Amino acid sequence: MRIKKIHVGFDIDMEVFVQMLARGNSGMKIDVFGTDPPKLKWQEKEEPALLEGPKMSLRRTIAAFLLEHKERTVSMAELKAVSEKGGFSPSSASPTIQAMIKMGMAKRVNDGLYQATAKLVNTNG
Repeated sequence: MRIKKIHVGFDIDMEVFVQMLARGNSGMKIDVFGTDPPKLKWQEKEEPALLEGPKMSLRRTIAAFLLEHKERTVSMAELKAVSEKGGFSPSSASPTIQAMIKMGMAKRVNDGLYQATAKLVNTNG
């Protein structure tokens, strides 16, 4: 297979370049760039923003809150506020605390009041 075109780049002084042109440049296409190389289209695009790191699950968020307040009971309104602050839907707090009760990590003390169990306290220090 015969080569039809070849692209070659040189890093030369302007004076040498002018001398080369004076000797003849038949059949050449010459692209001239200054000291800074040209930016290609893909280089002009903005850098993509980094993704957030993984956030704590809602169960861990609620468990951490229960551990912080293990000396007292915590209301459902507080759990909903913690859920929303953690970036979760406030309505997800109720099913999550129910799952934690089934797992033995939390207990219902009164209607709408919850507390960390010994299992949760002992496993998390």
